[in-house]
Order: sequence, then structure tokens, then C-alpha cells
Amino acid sequence: MRALDDALPYLVELATGVLEAAAARLARSLELKVQSDHALWQLGNRQPRDRSPCRSPERAGQARHGQRRDWRSLVYSPAMDLDELRRSAMRIHDLYDELNRQERGRVWTREEFMLGFMGDAGDLAKLVLAQEGARTSRPDGRAALEHELADCLWSVLILAHRYGIDLESAFVRTMEELEEAISARLDR
Repeated sequence: MRALDDALPYLVELATGVLEAAAARLARSLELKVQSDHALWQLGNRQPRDRSPCRSPERAGQARHGQRRDWRSLVYSPAMDLDELRRSAMRIHDLYDELNRQERGRVWTREEFMLGFMGDAGDLAKLVLAQEGARTSRPDGRAALEHELADCLWSVLILAHRYGIDLESAFVRTMEELEEAISARLDR
């Protein structure tokens, strides 16, 4: 009975964490549903997109300049979640496959995707060095840095797909392992 009493605070904390995580995922899911409905509504009505993201639920229903907003015009965040990034990356992957079949008669292998990633990582390294003053900077330095970071992310998403890796689970697991290892070293 004493062991159960000792474990109870831990179990309550664990259950609270699980519920908070579930609530956060549900909130994000509902947010994406509103974004999706909004996008479909815009396509159907051919109206320009409201580019003023609402940064908080308190501001979500407020209209600019006294105008009344339709619920479908609410945009909570322009950010994409990992599944949306993955779908977008796969669309580009499929287009590259189609282009490579047409121009070369074959698609890239996993090894070629890895080599492409290494090339992008090298380009990224040069741009970071330029940003830090260790190399000659380019006039489009910031835009080029953004582009190469996006290229590297695309390659990681594609490599994860090609190797059947659940990147979200692997990332969460790796971050938990790192947090535990670093915290243990800090506690010494």
C-alpha cells in the first residue's frame, strides 16, 4: 500500500501530461480543420486570401477596420505540421520521379537522394559560413539560406519516407533520450 501511495503523485503527473498532450493535438487538429475549410471556401469563391493570421483565440473573431468576419476567413497560423510537410515533399518527389523517367528513363535511388542531400548540406554550410563572415556573402544570402534549409528538410523527409522511418516518433524518442542524457550530465 505504501508503494502505491508513493507512486500516486507520479501517476497523476504522468496522466496529466498525457491529457495535456492529447488536448494539444486535438486543438491543433481542429485548427487545421478550420484552415482546410477556409482554403476550400476560398477556392470555391475565388476570393483573395486573408493574409492576416490571428495570433490568439481572443483575436480570432475580431474584424479589421470594423468589418464583420465570416468564420471561414479565420486563419490561425500559416505554419504546416509534419504531415503537411511530408505530403508536400512527396508531391515534389513524385514530380522529380516523373521528370527523371522522362529525361533519363529511371528514377533516383536512395543512394542518389542521399548524395543530393549531402550536396544541399554542403551548400548550406557555405551559406552559414557566409552569414557568419567566414566566406564572401551573397546579395541574396538570407533567401539562399532559407532555400537550402528547405532543400535539406525536403531531403530528410524523402529519405525518411524511402527508408520507412516514422520521423515524428523517431524525433520525439531522440529528443527524450537527449534530454535525459544532458539532464543527467547537468545534475552531476
